[in-house]
Amino acid sequence: MNAPEAHGEATPAVRTQPCSSCDQQFHCEIAQGKDHCWCMNLPAILPVRAQAGCLCEACLRRAIDERQQADADQITNVVPPAPCHQ
Repeated sequence: MNAPEAHGEATPAVRTQPCSSCDQQFHCEIAQGKDHCWCMNLPAILPVRAQAGCLCEACLRRAIDERQQADADQITNVVPPAPCHQ
């Protein structure tokens, strides 16, 4: 038996897509034609590359953590300029 319809309207099917990193199926609101997606609530520190595809939440969070750690490592490894001797 089919799921009940609210006010005569069918519930739209939720489409999933594979993560471009791990192939796990996940839901993307943008791919559904909406204006906002769950990923927009995370730090926007990775470039969005259309040819690369989207990442699932686990892979995106891992990529953000790795990027933030790399940025922190880079900051702590900066050599201060030598003092001026006049």
